[in-house]
Amino acid sequence: MNKPNAKKIGVLLSYTSLVVGCLIHFFYNSYMLRALGESEHGIYSLANSFAGYLTLLGLGMTSAYIRFQSPLVVQKKEGEIPALNGLFLIMYSIMAIVAVGIGFILSNNVELIFQENLTPQERSLAKTLVLIMSVNIALSFPTNIFTSLVSAHEEFVFQRLVELSRTILNPCVGFLLLAMGYRSVSISVLALVLTVLGLAVNIYFCLRILKERFSFRNVKWGMLRQIFSYSVFIFINQIVNQINWSTDKLLLGLYVGAAQISVYEVASLINNYYSNISTAIVSVFIPRVHRMAEEQEDNGALSDLFIRVGRVQYLIMALICTVLIFLGRPFFHLFGGEAYAESYYVCLLLIIPVTIPLIQNIGIQIQQARNMHRFRSWVYLGISVINILISIPLCQRWGAVGAAAGTAVSLLAGNGVLMNWYYGKKMHLDIKSFWLQILKISRGILIPSVFGVIILICVPVCSLWAFIGLTAAYVVLYAVSMWFFGMNVEEKEMVRKPLSKIGIRLP
Repeated sequence: MNKPNAKKIGVLLSYTSLVVGCLIHFFYNSYMLRALGESEHGIYSLANSFAGYLTLLGLGMTSAYIRFQSPLVVQKKEGEIPALNGLFLIMYSIMAIVAVGIGFILSNNVELIFQENLTPQERSLAKTLVLIMSVNIALSFPTNIFTSLVSAHEEFVFQRLVELSRTILNPCVGFLLLAMGYRSVSISVLALVLTVLGLAVNIYFCLRILKERFSFRNVKWGMLRQIFSYSVFIFINQIVNQINWSTDKLLLGLYVGAAQISVYEVASLINNYYSNISTAIVSVFIPRVHRMAEEQEDNGALSDLFIRVGRVQYLIMALICTVLIFLGRPFFHLFGGEAYAESYYVCLLLIIPVTIPLIQNIGIQIQQARNMHRFRSWVYLGISVINILISIPLCQRWGAVGAAAGTAVSLLAGNGVLMNWYYGKKMHLDIKSFWLQILKISRGILIPSVFGVIILICVPVCSLWAFIGLTAAYVVLYAVSMWFFGMNVEEKEMVRKPLSKIGIRLP
């Protein structure tokens, strides 16, 4: 299969995985809430966030691998790649061992950290869950080198099929476990089993299909300094992401209690899917961006890619964002019940400000490919500290909504102002044209937004079928309005081509 088609199919499979995952997980998580109860679901979410800090041990090495592998491909030095593979596998294996050790320490100190706001039973459950989740995260480290190899070969179809399989298996098997009376510990063990299976499949594909080799004899240990000097700033970015998306739940556990964690988690789940939809497109461009930077493509070519990808992302993100604004309130009521009405406001506080970096996240890859990601790291680190300082008093007063408000302020300041200045002034990307293009495409949102306001104010949505019907009507109106008032010729052609093959002709 040629690379352009592999990219298109890879993106299609990514969105298939996301759509299927969203549909399954909405019902699955709604069922999980009821099966586990508010308290245990909150503890499960808290343990996940607590153990999630172990992902920071990855030190940004996944991006670093692509960064150091691309020059070897461009310079025709493929013979040096096995030694590079060996070096990264050694580093990832060490990280895995350290992660298990830290996870063991964390699990044995959960009771001390959360003794004030959790009951003894809740602390005991959190201890078990943190240990299982820590082992799961540890195993994900050696998996990263193999998934990086698959990505470097642009084998996006295989990569997305593995992701789709996991997306389907995890909730389906989890539903059966919950229906049989098993609890959150079994759900965590299931995730661990799927990680082991994913690792085995990726190892087989890399060694037998891609014929990749790992050499431990000619490892260039001197590269470690270059690798760490590059990845340390990606590591800082990861710290910031962990603070922005996990610390809120930890603060709620410290100052409020398990119920508000569960309220936040429901909204956070939607935000995670929202973010993943954006990265589904960008992920297939990562090898290309690094090669363009290595071949020293001019700013015009990179700006063009930045704008084209950003427009397509905005087309999709604006649809989801506006659907959540106009139909999110009945959605949370239908799937979570009255207890999760606050999740609607938490969700909006998370997804609206995060839309800015999501439609610009190809810029992150350009930064990393040019080794210009230091500024973003320091800016985000400063903003994350402010986020914590703001969120503590806000969550104490307003719970989950207050914690989300603190995150929203930090995201708008960091991404809306400082990073856009950096893209334009220091990276010399055409940020003015980018936002002019976003304004042009926004014309297509006006008509469906009027319909959405009417729904929000005048139409009671009391049943699942009413919600589905109104959502479908909004999506159709959005698509028609975007076609005539928002999309450009290139974007329309992207839609026409696949539809014409099945006999559908569009104007």
